[in-house]
Amino acid sequence: MSLTLTRASASHRLVALALAASVVFPAAAEQIELSSQPDTDLPPTELRSDDAKVYLRLDEAIEIALRRNLALIAQRFDRAQAEKGVQQAAGIFDFNIAGDFFARDSTFPTASQLDGATVREDAEQNYAVTLSQLTPFGGTASLELSNGRFESNSTFLDLNPEYSSGSTLAFRQPLLRDFGADVTRRGLLLARTDRAISAETFEQQVIGTVQEVENAYWSLVQARKQLDVSTQSLQLAQELHERNRIRVDVGTLAPFELVQSEAGIARREGDIIRDKAAVGDAADALLQLLNVDAGSAWDLEVVPETEPDPDEKVDLSVQEAIDTALENRSELRRGKLEVDRLGIESHYFRNQKKPQVDLDLRYSSSGIGSSYGNANSDTLGLDFTGWRVGVSVAIPLQNRTARAQSAIADLALDQGNVRLTQTEQEVVTDVRSAVRQLEAAARQVDAARASRVAQEKSLEAERKRFENGMSTSFQVLQIQDDLSLAQSEEVSAVTNYRIRLADYYRAIGRLLDKEGIEIDKDTEG
Repeated sequence: MSLTLTRASASHRLVALALAASVVFPAAAEQIELSSQPDTDLPPTELRSDDAKVYLRLDEAIEIALRRNLALIAQRFDRAQAEKGVQQAAGIFDFNIAGDFFARDSTFPTASQLDGATVREDAEQNYAVTLSQLTPFGGTASLELSNGRFESNSTFLDLNPEYSSGSTLAFRQPLLRDFGADVTRRGLLLARTDRAISAETFEQQVIGTVQEVENAYWSLVQARKQLDVSTQSLQLAQELHERNRIRVDVGTLAPFELVQSEAGIARREGDIIRDKAAVGDAADALLQLLNVDAGSAWDLEVVPETEPDPDEKVDLSVQEAIDTALENRSELRRGKLEVDRLGIESHYFRNQKKPQVDLDLRYSSSGIGSSYGNANSDTLGLDFTGWRVGVSVAIPLQNRTARAQSAIADLALDQGNVRLTQTEQEVVTDVRSAVRQLEAAARQVDAARASRVAQEKSLEAERKRFENGMSTSFQVLQIQDDLSLAQSEEVSAVTNYRIRLADYYRAIGRLLDKEGIEIDKDTEG
């Protein structure tokens, strides 16, 4: 099994968040293959770094997480066990061979001259080999071959020693209970279904990992850009303070204005301390998801190189998104598989309520001679044959156990169908919310961008007023605060859009397609 990854970048503008009938994915680029076989040896992290920084693109972060994430590694073992479970269940159709051998030697007194000796001495050896196999409809076919040797001191034996040979072809077929391909293959059908459920569980784990990495990555981007905003705000306050100091020195500004600008600098320095801590926390959260080995990488600055492009084109159609989700969501596929599993059990236990009626067919051939060759010649030549046909019937009069098991299985099947319907409703609600949230996030980007531009113009105007003596340092600092807030809101809006975009693709069941991730299907068997 292998997991194929491809990476993509997008530079399209958001044309419209309105009703449409398609989802446009970014063009695929680099392709990476990732083994999904269980392996306790972690692949190397392969981070790009220098003495001070670790450089990380979003596609690299996703790739490393898919290779090294411990939850995914554990899930791979579940998949391998489910695969072996199918092989184990298929063993019911394996040929079985059994052997039997015995030898005896006895001496006993006789009570009649017909025994041929006053003290009877017998010696016997016998061995038999049986080959059997379960048939697809629940019957069992077997072939038994046997040979024996008998020797005695009895004077009445014509052949002494006597060699015997025999073969028996038998077939026993249930006619009611335990009859049928689905009943016979119940364990195999359940194992195959469990394997498919394991595959869907693995896909859900992959989706969850990808989304967690994207969220953590954009959170780090947001924290770093917020730190840039705070740094820029500090620089503006420092520039204002320097201008105030010069004007105070020449006597064109009152000294108390320096107090206002100094307070603004102190407040912004506190913001930087807080934002640096947030950057460190966000970087640690991302490295934890990537399962980066303990070492120097944790002490380096993590630099995310993928920019949060808010202009990626996405055409939204609520109904189309719902239809896509109902077709592609792994939760629904898993729910349907679980219903199938309950259906297998319901069918099996319904069959177990029937009486036990078995057909027994046997055909045998035997031979006897002064040697094994003579005896086997009679057997293979079918010189002495016999057959038997029989029917055995067993009817439990109350049959409470079977009837109760069947009722329980039917109830579980009905419950599974209800849960599947509930999951479908949850998926529809999830998709509608994701579309709504993505549309709102796109509008927030536009609004935040317009607000930032307006605040930049407002600050420029307030600076001119201040230079002309028509404003104060307090008012300029307040406008600077408003600009910093607008810049922060734009940063949050842009990174939130990227998070909402990933959540949208997850909601419609296309996140792996968007990231170019393909999980190999299970092998047949």
